[in-house]
Amino acid sequence: MAMQYRSPRLGVVAVVLALAATPTVHAQPSDAVPIDPDGEGHPSRADAPEEVPDLESVDTDGDGIPDLVEMATGTDILDVDTDGDGVPDGEEDANRDGVVDPGERDPRVPGLHHLAALLPEPMVFDLVRPLGARAGEVEVNTLIVTDFLNDRPVVYWAPEVEWAIVDGFAVELELPMVDAELDALKLALQWTAPSPETNFAHGVQVIGEVGLNGWEPELTALYLLGGRVDRVALSGMVGARAHGAADRLDAWHVLVNSMVAVDLHEAVTVALETNVAVGLDETVRLALVPQIHWQVVERFRIQLGAGAVYEAGDWRPQAITRLILE
Repeated sequence: MAMQYRSPRLGVVAVVLALAATPTVHAQPSDAVPIDPDGEGHPSRADAPEEVPDLESVDTDGDGIPDLVEMATGTDILDVDTDGDGVPDGEEDANRDGVVDPGERDPRVPGLHHLAALLPEPMVFDLVRPLGARAGEVEVNTLIVTDFLNDRPVVYWAPEVEWAIVDGFAVELELPMVDAELDALKLALQWTAPSPETNFAHGVQVIGEVGLNGWEPELTALYLLGGRVDRVALSGMVGARAHGAADRLDAWHVLVNSMVAVDLHEAVTVALETNVAVGLDETVRLALVPQIHWQVVERFRIQLGAGAVYEAGDWRPQAITRLILE
């Protein structure tokens, strides 16, 4: 019987044809972006990467100044009021660019007070907290006046506590002393009236005092006002005072106090204060007090003044110091 011969080449060809006919399955990588069912090839929103925040607009403490600007200029990105003077950084740096432009304050340096940029407090007739005081503000200060009467110095000094009960309304308790003796008890109330202008403030102040020598009462009522143009602040008080028996002419006085102040630096202000008291009995008392206000540290400031007093037809020197702790 004859044998059939099968060429090995035919076997190889048959295997190749069989593999070519087998369907090929491609594995999809695990990180492949799924295709949107609309067939347009858009990635699914659920799997889209999260948006990266704009670092130039991040403001951690919410003071209005971006963190990148604060880090570059030295203010605190975690504190809305870096210098602790009561004014937010974004209010002191009005355009929030990190540069102290004309009319702005340095948020790294404590100012005299949160409203000191508007009206510094006078010395002879101080305020019960600045106009516009905020609820909860407390101040302890001591006024020391060295007057020269009959060629000998007499020291009048008065420790006092001031407290803003609610926004715009404050009370004061004062203990006037003469040398080492308590001379009177004084209570003052002050209200800040609404004002449509940011560079103007006004209000009223009422002061009641009882002298311990004779217990004669004294009542003073004043209208307060003031405003600012750039570095210059102008303020004034006008009112009346009644001391003792109301039927006496010498018991009544008209009071006028004015002050012009100029900021040399955010923590240093110079001023000239004029105080006039005119009695219905035609007596006149005039005080002229040049002064300097210095913010020593964050919560402590000093006012120093030296001037002259005209009374009973004569001039005499006077020195005044006020120490203020807030």
